[in-house]
Amino acid sequence: MTEEKNAFFAECYSTYFNQLKFYAYAVLGSWGQAEEATQAVFLSAFRNRDALEAAPSPVKWLTEELKGILENIRNADAARTAYFMALSDSQDGPGGAERCASFLSAEEYGMLRRSVLERATYAEMAEERGVTLWSCQKRMQQLMKKLQSQFAPQSL
Repeated sequence: MTEEKNAFFAECYSTYFNQLKFYAYAVLGSWGQAEEATQAVFLSAFRNRDALEAAPSPVKWLTEELKGILENIRNADAARTAYFMALSDSQDGPGGAERCASFLSAEEYGMLRRSVLERATYAEMAEERGVTLWSCQKRMQQLMKKLQSQFAPQSL
């Protein structure tokens, strides 16, 4: 029974992965984010193989799952962009961009802009900088801590 479910899952993966990735790219405009979203769909599908197999249309089940993931990604992107723009629109003293320049290195500020405004994935930024994905994630965590320490008391 499990072998049959695994075979069904493998068939769905090989049949629909690229179709879903192109759909995700059309929505997100980033191949890196599209790849991550599609992988998340198939992780969910693997965990819910019974529901996928029971669905009248597996592609419709996968597409609905993808739509939910894409909505979450867009909401997170919008929240990050709004936060970044709010830093720049500060009425009290220097704007957010000027304040960031005073305590972030040029590389950190570049990573922030790349992540928030250009919606680059950590994988894309890691590849651009020639570092591991883990290293890029740690750099972004450190950067976010710096931002929180500088802006959280004034903006939250």
